[in-house]
Amino acid sequence: MKAKAELLVSIGLSPTVRNVRSALGDTGALDTIARHLRQFWAERNDDNGSPPVSMELLAAREPTNSGTAITAAVEIKTRLETAVGELEEMAERLAEAKTSLQTMERGLLDCQRQLHTAEALLSDSRHREVVLQSEVAKLQETIFERRLEIERLAPLGEHAAGLKVELRKERALRVRADALARELLTELRLPRATHKIRHKAKKRFSPG
Repeated sequence: MKAKAELLVSIGLSPTVRNVRSALGDTGALDTIARHLRQFWAERNDDNGSPPVSMELLAAREPTNSGTAITAAVEIKTRLETAVGELEEMAERLAEAKTSLQTMERGLLDCQRQLHTAEALLSDSRHREVVLQSEVAKLQETIFERRLEIERLAPLGEHAAGLKVELRKERALRVRADALARELLTELRLPRATHKIRHKAKKRFSPG
């Protein structure tokens, strides 16, 4: 009952016995409602120090069609409270969406930074690729030049091999010539030595 009385006060209506009973759906004993109203006003007077308002005065101020007005006011109040609740819920959802949006924005910034880093790495990789391609081209050119030089020196190698063979042959001929020369010298020296021996023998064994 106290809540209904507070509701009537909040919408600008006097919480009389009839108004409160109408707010309660036309239920409740009048004496019981009146007792609760006296307690309600006593508590309010203790809180704000305002003088009590007599029930008769409130009843005199009550319009004849107060039941319909109270019902409509209560319905409007209920709708307003529902609308306020929905607005509060929408505000909470909006705050959650804002938080989610901020989180997504931070994630987007992180993705953008990662993208910039990846682009920088890709640019550096492409530059290195160009440098490597240039070095590979130089190496291929050097290899081609070495092949040409080898092809140019191949006949010289064959000629050198032939010269080596001729040199070995010449050395063999020299060795053979030296051997023949030694044999000839030996043959030439042998008759002279024999002649000298014979001459000495004749002198030794000749008479007187």
